[in-house]
Amino acid sequence: MTLTENLLQKALKALPTKQSHGHNKTLLRELSKQISRDDMDYFSADLLAEIIQTHGELALKRESEKAQFKIYSPKAQTSGGHRTIIIDVVSDDLAFLVDSVVAEINKHNFLIDLLLHPVIYSQYDDNGKLTDVTNEAKDGYIQQSHIHIQIKNVSSDSALKSLEKGIEEVLKDVRYTNQDWDEMQQALQDARMDLANAKTRRPLSEVQQYCAFLDYLYDNNFTLLGYREYKFVEKDGETKSQTVHNSGLGLLKSEIRPAYISDREEGLPRNLQEKRKNLPPLSISKTNRHSTVHRAVPMDAVAIKTYDEKGNVSGERLFLGLFTSVTYSRSVSDVPYLREKVEEVIELSGSIPHSHNRKALRHILEKYPRDELFQIEPQKLLEIATDILRLQERQRIALFMRKDPFRRYISCLVYVPRDRYATSTRKIMCTILEEELGGVCTNFSTLVDDSVFARVMFTINIRQDQEPKFNQKELEAKLQDAGETWQERLARALNEAYIEDEQNSNLKNSKYTNAFPIPYTLRYKASQAVFDIEKIETALSENRLQLDLYRINDMENHRMRLKVYNPGAPLNLSDVMPILDYLGLKAISELPYEIKPDSEDKPVWIHDFLLETPDQTEVTIEDVKKNFEAGFSRIWNKQMENDKLNKLILHANMTWRQVTLLRAYVRYMRQIRFQLSRPFVEKALNAHPEISHMIVSLFKALHYPRGQETAAKEAAKIKKSIEAALDKVESLDHDRCLRMMTALVEATLRTNYFQRDEEGERKTYMSIKFDCQKIPDMPLPRPYREIFVYSPRVEGVHLRGDKIARGGLRWSDRPDDFRTEVLGLMKAQMVKNSVIVPMGAKGGFVLKRPPSDREAFKKEGIECYKTFIRGLLDITDNRKGTKIIPPKDTVCLDEPDPYLVVAADKGTASFSDIANGISQDYGFWLDDAFASGGSAGYDHKKMGITARGAWESVKIHFRELGHNTQEKPFDVVGVGDMGGDVFGNGMLCSEHIRLLAAFNHLHIFVDPDPDPKSSFKERQRLFDNVLGWADYDQSKLSKGGKIYDRSEKSLKLTPEIKERFDLQKDTVTPGELMRAILKSRTDLIWFGGIGTYVKAQSESNADAGDKANDSIRVNANELRAKVIGEGANLGTTQLGRIEFAKNGGHINTDFVDNSGGVNSSDLEVNIKILLSDVMNSKEHNMDIKARNKLLETMTEDVSQLVLRNNYQQAQAISLATLQAKNNLQIHNEFIRQLERDKGLSRALEGLPDEEEVERRLRAGRGLTHPELCILLSYAKIGFTQDLLGSKIPDSPDMSDWLIEYFPDAVQKKYETEIKRHRLGREIIATQMANSLINRMGPTFLKEKMNSTGAKVSQIAKAYIIVRDIFSLQKLWGSIESLDNIVPAEVQLKAMNEIANLSEHNISWFLSKHIHDLDIATEISNYHDNIAKLQSNLLSLLPPSLSEFVKQRMENELSNGLPKDLAHLIAIMPVMSSACDIIKITLEQKTDLLETAKVYFEIGELFHMSWLRRQARNLPTDTPWQYEATNGLINQMYKCQAALTVRILSDIPKSKAKDGDYIEKWQELRAAQLQKLKPLFTSLRRSASMDISMLITAEQRLNALAEAA
Repeated sequence: MTLTENLLQKALKALPTKQSHGHNKTLLRELSKQISRDDMDYFSADLLAEIIQTHGELALKRESEKAQFKIYSPKAQTSGGHRTIIIDVVSDDLAFLVDSVVAEINKHNFLIDLLLHPVIYSQYDDNGKLTDVTNEAKDGYIQQSHIHIQIKNVSSDSALKSLEKGIEEVLKDVRYTNQDWDEMQQALQDARMDLANAKTRRPLSEVQQYCAFLDYLYDNNFTLLGYREYKFVEKDGETKSQTVHNSGLGLLKSEIRPAYISDREEGLPRNLQEKRKNLPPLSISKTNRHSTVHRAVPMDAVAIKTYDEKGNVSGERLFLGLFTSVTYSRSVSDVPYLREKVEEVIELSGSIPHSHNRKALRHILEKYPRDELFQIEPQKLLEIATDILRLQERQRIALFMRKDPFRRYISCLVYVPRDRYATSTRKIMCTILEEELGGVCTNFSTLVDDSVFARVMFTINIRQDQEPKFNQKELEAKLQDAGETWQERLARALNEAYIEDEQNSNLKNSKYTNAFPIPYTLRYKASQAVFDIEKIETALSENRLQLDLYRINDMENHRMRLKVYNPGAPLNLSDVMPILDYLGLKAISELPYEIKPDSEDKPVWIHDFLLETPDQTEVTIEDVKKNFEAGFSRIWNKQMENDKLNKLILHANMTWRQVTLLRAYVRYMRQIRFQLSRPFVEKALNAHPEISHMIVSLFKALHYPRGQETAAKEAAKIKKSIEAALDKVESLDHDRCLRMMTALVEATLRTNYFQRDEEGERKTYMSIKFDCQKIPDMPLPRPYREIFVYSPRVEGVHLRGDKIARGGLRWSDRPDDFRTEVLGLMKAQMVKNSVIVPMGAKGGFVLKRPPSDREAFKKEGIECYKTFIRGLLDITDNRKGTKIIPPKDTVCLDEPDPYLVVAADKGTASFSDIANGISQDYGFWLDDAFASGGSAGYDHKKMGITARGAWESVKIHFRELGHNTQEKPFDVVGVGDMGGDVFGNGMLCSEHIRLLAAFNHLHIFVDPDPDPKSSFKERQRLFDNVLGWADYDQSKLSKGGKIYDRSEKSLKLTPEIKERFDLQKDTVTPGELMRAILKSRTDLIWFGGIGTYVKAQSESNADAGDKANDSIRVNANELRAKVIGEGANLGTTQLGRIEFAKNGGHINTDFVDNSGGVNSSDLEVNIKILLSDVMNSKEHNMDIKARNKLLETMTEDVSQLVLRNNYQQAQAISLATLQAKNNLQIHNEFIRQLERDKGLSRALEGLPDEEEVERRLRAGRGLTHPELCILLSYAKIGFTQDLLGSKIPDSPDMSDWLIEYFPDAVQKKYETEIKRHRLGREIIATQMANSLINRMGPTFLKEKMNSTGAKVSQIAKAYIIVRDIFSLQKLWGSIESLDNIVPAEVQLKAMNEIANLSEHNISWFLSKHIHDLDIATEISNYHDNIAKLQSNLLSLLPPSLSEFVKQRMENELSNGLPKDLAHLIAIMPVMSSACDIIKITLEQKTDLLETAKVYFEIGELFHMSWLRRQARNLPTDTPWQYEATNGLINQMYKCQAALTVRILSDIPKSKAKDGDYIEKWQELRAAQLQKLKPLFTSLRRSASMDISMLITAEQRLNALAEAA
């Protein structure tokens, strides 16, 4: 039972028996629901029973619509010794009820301890007797509010009497206001209609303005509280106003109740009635009566004139109320009446449109006190606003006054420089105004914003019959005296405090009389002690160091003093001196004083340092004091780093944040390997403080969120000044440093420098986004964008290869060059990500103050990771629907950029939930899709997706070697352990693995002759329990097997180990054994751990970039393994891979092998983006729990999609390798294009230079697997980007690519949401690029663009058409289903046949239909006809072609292909003509099979197939020869088609009744054919063939086709 329930039970028992009926029990339960745990102390069971009894009595006797209340001191008091007063109210639940009662209590200066106000539903019978109470709404029940309030420390009974009277009045007013609300609303509408139709003798536009304002009020912008009508009468020659009988509503219901404090029955004094009558049709004023309803503030009065039929003013309708808060917060341009008034004032000013003065004036009017703005006349407003504008030029305290037209009050608007404003200032000024004006301040409002002025608006009520006399200038002068500087006022205020404030004086005297030691009293004056007391008080209250930099009168200008106030203990001088030194000061002496305030538990030490600048540089204390003290405090509190840049605080008078900004850029320069050292750059900045300051000014001009309209002009001006100053710099190296700093500022696109945290403070870290193309001498490759995050605790970078990019964030251990590490990983990620939607990205961070304790180290790492993530999100756009929302207080000098996705990496494997939590805190649109793999994401280790993906490459390599890894044993060595994700999962991918050896950072595992079955089970056990090699059951090892500790100095080898790893020595070092393992005789090396272990012979260890493994690393030409699988990154260098491949090894690259992880993460992100849309849709009713469940059920589907990509990419590389030797020139030309267009570096990517290409051409060798991996990735990236630059991803024909990207479980159900996916275009482009490049090869696209002139979109369409009309997807599937059934070479050759067929027909469609390709139409025209040709082809072929196909069929069958598949592969060369045949059939309206027969027979007659074969055998040593040969072959196909059309035209079907078209045509064209015989006879007899001979043949045949 909870505390509340326990209290409830006791209170029920405490109720008097007669009172414990159901009504009170219900009320008791409802009241107790509102009692929080913290409020339990305010109640006892007896007190709660007494309260309920009171409420029950009030409810029982309550008259209809009338509130009942009781103020009493309860019999049962709560603990604490204070007298508790209770106010219980029972009333109809009315608008403004609670806040009106609370306002009345506050008005009487009572503090409310507790307030509860449950609402229940009550039923009364016809006699007004309470019959039932319930907590649910029912017919016939009224909604009844029960208010319970407790107050304490009531001073007197008379105060309670006054309060009782006030509450009674308030409850009555609330009732009147609620009852008359509708009538007042209607009265407002009537007033508006009457005014619109009245003959006011005013311009129509003015009347319309008033009507618009009344409409605005009616639209819930004015809380109506009272209404009354007046009529003007002439009596005794004077104008008087009389209240219209029974016109009052709300607060003015009673006709004797005045609208104003000074009102009488006839309204205003007589001398002001005429003035009132002559006011405009609508006027607004402030009453001097406070509202008793809603808010206890002076009410607003809206007076609307009424007119007789002649247009004379006949009366007035007065509405009392309160403007709603939106009227005060929205722009004046959105409020009728004000809008026109402001525009009138601006026009009256005569300022030039769009000028600075006009904008400034408009800003002043926008900020002008809104109540005043309603009432003031335009001319008066212009005068005041103009004076306010001039204040910007000379800051001072200024007073602006306006008398109420009816002499009720005077409005006093006071402007105070913000640094001089304080509450005490406002109070003094208020007193001065009250005394000088003889009135009472009834209201004030203060505005302190980012302006240089604070503004206070005082309303001073005065007597109407005694208008005050005053001189405004003299009054202003008195206010100025009251607003002296803080330092001046402080000295006088503290001195006066000892005299006038007896309590404070006694406190200070008793506390500090004996606090100061004698040496202090001998040295310092009392006035200085007063100042020090304030510092001491602050140091004690805040428990942190305080400072005072000052100079005494007779001190030289290069000297100064610094007082440091430290609570608790004296300073350690060894801590202080380095700070002073880096701040550019030398300590001459130090005077310590221990101050012991009485009643404090610790002393405060004052250290007074005498300081000087070492080079005698003069310092103006007033200029640098604030910045110096802030900087010292930040350094001391470790919020700022301590280095030589801090000298700029004094030398350039910079703030600590400005210095930190420069420091961030300097630290970034170190990361981009700027040639000059960090200390030297600091020296250059200190040597030229004026340039350093200008660099900061340039940064501010470009990135300060306000004033961007002039930013470019200001920045250009500053840049010009920097250039001029740089020309005077004598040191070339200093010049380089300063120019680099300037360039970095100019390359900055965004920063969080001007952002504030939730407490309004500047953020403790900085993030800067760079356009890397603008940074000179940046190491290649240059990222697309880069974010650098800096703080004293952490530094980090995030590099992106493109706008939409993803990659992991790692916890780096390389503080000096972590960006170099991240850059290399980003480069690898770029090519790795070619298979997914985003391009490559990578991030990394380092701890700058790593604790030695392990737990503290981890905790600090998490906090630094959080800072890093926040730094990235701070300057990243958000999305809301289709709207891009830029970050707050950030100037974005780049285009919208909302896509930021991160992932786990080294050291951050468990941090995804942390990152997603921050994403959700920021309201980032990706929510928990921001960081993949969190608790609601796909766990890569559980899925084993990275290892399983890499294993697809391993399986293909072994298939090519004729070995099935899933059925036959094979030997493996590796790097990693079974507790790890990639190694562990990889070594469980086959039960036939014989793991001979492996090592991680702790142990070396050796099993010379393992049993596959038992060792697999033991590995499974280790993996399941996340155990390392030390936990391996050594009884499961084969004879001689051992597990060594890497920390041992030497290792004793068994004979079996020596024999298996070809070692001669009995003992070796751990490094020697690991090198032997890498170089051992084995089938597979499996890299599953961190590190680079293989390099090329031509590389140094430094080139490998992994110093930790220099002693272990081997050269690739020393390896004896057959296959390398790279489950982990960077297991070998790229040149090492190439060397291994050249020596016959089978290897791809790390980014191809282990792309499964990023693929899975990207799928997760895009699925979550999809499901976020689904969750926001009312149609599906999906919550987060259902979403997570769906994600879980799709885990294996996601795995299969990922593995399919891994399989196809590895297959594509093998397919490209099959033709690598023949395509070397084409590949080299593609590399040249990438060099020209994409800035590819052969050296950086490990691609052969031109000389090496020539050597390979002569040797008959092509590119290796690893080199082709690079081309494949670049081709995919380029094609994806080209597609995104086209309209093809927007075509409805492409929707299948998008739908099929997702798992089956969501494809149909959420098809609508899939089609509007935020990354739909990118997904389509990526899927298309993967498919086309995987199937057609890396150079296909560029070749087709060059040879046909087609655009990317046209080639993509042609590819889809060809794929679908030939049903290639089914065909590919059939071939892939033969894995490990037929040799891999047979599969690859079959795939190559399909590629050749596809290439020819894609070219065909591009040449025939390049401008009007319609996917659906072409598929409809060709698909069925191709199927018909395939099934009837053998019966249509002439003998030689038939024999050719049969031979191919026999070969395919002998290779092991199934009959149907062998048939389709065998006929492919012949089916290259299918589209020509079908096109002829469609255009000539002939029979398909007859057309085909004619086509093939004419080809037989003129040896067309033989001619094309001869052309294919021509040399293609240059790209030109290759182009010419392909063009000639295509022309021969065209020629054969043209001859077919000629025959069908020459010989009508009626003349070829037996289908003997050729025979009939030969007879018809005998003479022409006779002329061709010598040519073909000569060609057939020729010993060699050249292109000119074949062109001649083609031209002759083409002429025959065109002959009439």
